[in-house]
Amino acid sequence: MAIPTVLKIGGSLLSQTDWPSRLNHWLQTQPAGLYFTIVGGGEAIEAMRELDRIHTLDQTAMHWRCIDMLEATFEVAVELLERVIPNLKTVRTSKSLCSIDSSAGQMKSEPMALATGFDIATFCPIAPEASAYGSGKMPFSPPHPSADGQQQERAELVLVTVPSFYNSDSYESDPNRMLGRGNLLPQIGWQTTSDTLAMFLASVIQSNRCVLFKSCSVESFATLEDAVAAGVADSQVLQYAASGIRCELITL
Repeated sequence: MAIPTVLKIGGSLLSQTDWPSRLNHWLQTQPAGLYFTIVGGGEAIEAMRELDRIHTLDQTAMHWRCIDMLEATFEVAVELLERVIPNLKTVRTSKSLCSIDSSAGQMKSEPMALATGFDIATFCPIAPEASAYGSGKMPFSPPHPSADGQQQERAELVLVTVPSFYNSDSYESDPNRMLGRGNLLPQIGWQTTSDTLAMFLASVIQSNRCVLFKSCSVESFATLEDAVAAGVADSQVLQYAASGIRCELITL
């Protein structure tokens, strides 16, 4: 089985009617394995940001309020995805996340499949001595078929609620237990978006691939810095990419 991949569904996609079908189509082009998926907050979080702008609220409290609100968008995504993906797996607690992650067992890396009809920009890490992170277009190749030409396994979506791996109780009691690759924790404040949370999850479960699904076009970005400068990706994504996580931006 392939090394698990982390996906992030941008909150702005939730208001589009056909994103579950498009995501399912993309998933069918991918190598077999587990695809741990989180959901952004979209307009719900933007409403909280506006309240903070008006009232200058406590930044730490607002941070964790927004994290808790991601449970609501998670539940909406579950309901919508279950219409197109039968037997959808979900993770609502840290215990169940650890259980699914450990069940993956001894996994090997497999090539990515060609996903046609999608606007894709891929940024892959290179040797630390050459650069903080690398950028460029990764080659795509189809997954290996079995001897009879059929896929032996399939890509399987696992929808994960953010508080199952990142929450105020764990952060305040023992933040070191939350650390993954690179020993990086998301910053407290508006600078942390679901982009960073997805890369953080990838570091926690030792994934080397994180896909950020966007509602806007991404093909014009030559580097990850370009996407960050344009406000399409969170700046903390660069730090996680430097730790060895390949970041892909895809217009869904």
